[in-house]
Amino acid sequence: MMMMTREERRQELQALTATPDGMVAIMDIYHQKVDPPGRPGSLGRIGLLASQMIPRILEIEFAK
Repeated sequence: MMMMTREERRQELQALTATPDGMVAIMDIYHQKVDPPGRPGSLGRIGLLASQMIPRILEIEFAK
């Protein structure tokens, strides 16, 4: 399987925002990678939007 570039992954995640199920997927990815269980706060309390989640997901997935 070919590795995605950061830009390809961003486009893939951005495309998910077009549907309600995709938004749920973005939130799930965010919780898995950026905000794992046990950390304080929640999406509602922090007030993050998908447009804010995608860059944070990419930071984690493409950390140097």
